[in-house]
Amino acid sequence: MRTLLLISLVGSGLGARLEPSQDTEDSEAELAPIQLNPIEPEGFREVPDPYRDPEPEVQREPAPEPASKPAPAEPATPMKTPSERELQPESQGAARGGPRLPNYPATWFSAGAGGGPNVVSIGLGVTQFVVPWVGVGLELRDDIIFNSPGTFNSFVATPTVTFLALPRRHFSPFARAGFGVNFYSAGLGVYGQWRAGGGFLIRFARRYSVDIGLEVGGNVPRDKWFRNFECDGGGEKCWLSYWPSVGFGVAFGGDV
Repeated sequence: MRTLLLISLVGSGLGARLEPSQDTEDSEAELAPIQLNPIEPEGFREVPDPYRDPEPEVQREPAPEPASKPAPAEPATPMKTPSERELQPESQGAARGGPRLPNYPATWFSAGAGGGPNVVSIGLGVTQFVVPWVGVGLELRDDIIFNSPGTFNSFVATPTVTFLALPRRHFSPFARAGFGVNFYSAGLGVYGQWRAGGGFLIRFARRYSVDIGLEVGGNVPRDKWFRNFECDGGGEKCWLSYWPSVGFGVAFGGDV
């Protein structure tokens, strides 16, 4: 009897259908999520911290003023290249006692004339200046000698050294010396001849010059020379001769 009752309860449970009640639906609606907003309590204020360093104030730069319209640029003037004459002005020479030339040509050709009571000399020469005040050169001179027995010639080739005291001035003293070979005509022999002298040189137009000087010279060996020549009135004074000279020079080539 007890066993049958249990089976009846189980079978009735398996065949029943469960349906939600109205009360269950109402409870689910009441359980919908509710949004909560925090409520700030009245009277709440932020209190500054006295131990915290104050924030630095940001200095704002003022806005730049609008730039004014630039003035039109002036046309550029081309630079002038100084010439050699401007690089060495005449005032430098004037401060030292005379006008100064800007440079000195290296090669000079010259022609000159001289002589004495019974001698006429003509000559050509060339001088190459190693530095503006020292030059080496060669002179060719022909002396025409008028004598009572007859006229004869003396042809002289002389290497020379010229010293120019003030090469960059218009007016300069000079000294010249040399030793060469003297060829006499009429079978009078060949001799060595020394010469030395000096004078003044005047430059103009940079490449032209005029020199005025006095030279002295003699033939060696003396004994050989006196075997062929006699001095008027006797003695040996004519062995040493001197002659004035005037020359005209023209320069070529580059500068020293």
